[in-house]
Amino acid sequence: MVKAKKVTGKASAVPIGIGLGVLISLVLTLLGGMGVASLLAGESIGMEALGFWRMALQFIAAFAGAVVTAVKIKHQIMPMSLITGGGYFLTLLAMNALFFGGQYQGVLVTGLMILLGSVLAAWIVGRGGNTPKRKHKIPAYR
Repeated sequence: MVKAKKVTGKASAVPIGIGLGVLISLVLTLLGGMGVASLLAGESIGMEALGFWRMALQFIAAFAGAVVTAVKIKHQIMPMSLITGGGYFLTLLAMNALFFGGQYQGVLVTGLMILLGSVLAAWIVGRGGNTPKRKHKIPAYR
């Protein structure tokens, strides 16, 4: 059953919401990469743990970007979150081609982490107002 929502007129346009979500994901990736690099330089973590940090960072960045998109757009939460994750993934691929000469290693794992982060964000945000108020139906009086 579809729940009717009150229209408040505060939702953003689709391109603005998706662009903001991708931008948030990229900024979190950059800040997280700087944090992991400082941990690596301070020898708090080893090179063998770098892949796990990268996967966690991409998952968190995709999750945050999809949440921002879903909250800003406020409709069609699952497709918009997946489009945001796809935009983030394509941006990472383009940056790899531009800066690193297109050495595509670990693309499948990256895509999986971004997909999981986007789907989980859409699932959590989408469940927000769909809890039923009553467990049983009150019969009508004749």
